[in-house]
Amino acid sequence: MRGVRRLFPLRAAVAFLAIVATPLSALAAAFEVPSPEEIFQRVFATEEREPNTLSADAVIKFRVKKSLSDLPDCVLSGTAHVDKGHQVMSIKEGAGGTLCWVARYALGQGFDVGEALRETLPLLDLRVLALKLVGGDRCYLVEGKAPDPKTQLRELIVWVDYDKGLLTDGTLVYPWGSLDVQQEYARLAGDWVVTRQYLYTSRFNASLEISYKNFRIADP
Repeated sequence: MRGVRRLFPLRAAVAFLAIVATPLSALAAAFEVPSPEEIFQRVFATEEREPNTLSADAVIKFRVKKSLSDLPDCVLSGTAHVDKGHQVMSIKEGAGGTLCWVARYALGQGFDVGEALRETLPLLDLRVLALKLVGGDRCYLVEGKAPDPKTQLRELIVWVDYDKGLLTDGTLVYPWGSLDVQQEYARLAGDWVVTRQYLYTSRFNASLEISYKNFRIADP
């Protein structure tokens, strides 16, 4: 998440590919394009290299009908625990009020992008749309659509840093609406950990911004 910006809606992102990326056909001679499955396997492999037991201090900012430049409606602090790939958020401090209760509820749902993809990818028709180079890394735009309308995750379009194996941003579409996701990373003990997340849903015009610091790896 760099600066104050909101992701393109899913279909708009496809329409603006000519602006933000290079069509695959233009770079076919320079790069061997991996399959969508190979791209996501890079992401899963990076997640598996994370320490099995990890915790970090978290600051959560909840906004309704506001941009990132505006003061949040609610600020919470807590601890994020990751145990064998599953994250649990424990809230320690925060103001009361309805909006903070909503933020606590949203955090309690335990949304995890990697877990959502692992469960649903086999049910999607996937294709690689475009490639862009970021700091020398190959980043691919992957689209997925569920042929069965009963599938929980109906559609996605995400950017994946293929060389690092990191999902950086994208949009996921569910029956209840769409969810925009942005993630920033840093090195920890030779591996990558999420340092900042931004989740936005246009249905409620609400966002969660989560910053992580003071990472701790438990003794084996």
